[in-house]
Amino acid sequence: MPHVAYDEVVNKAPECAEWLRDANTGLLEITNAIVQEALKIKTLLGISSDNYHSKGVGENDIFIIATASFNTVGLVSD
Repeated sequence: MPHVAYDEVVNKAPECAEWLRDANTGLLEITNAIVQEALKIKTLLGISSDNYHSKGVGENDIFIIATASFNTVGLVSD
């Protein structure tokens, strides 16, 4: 699980974060390669700088997607 996703869970659903911690879910840090993947995704979506649409994805979402893509793992979202 990307660390940025876990941080969001901690803020939104602390009981779920506790469950994830107890389940010993591995946390993936954002590496330079993941940042580069995120930049490619932002370019494909036409996002410049930090101009995210208020009803669309945010920066953490891009990092979560990039982490899944770089690690060639599935992505589960609500």
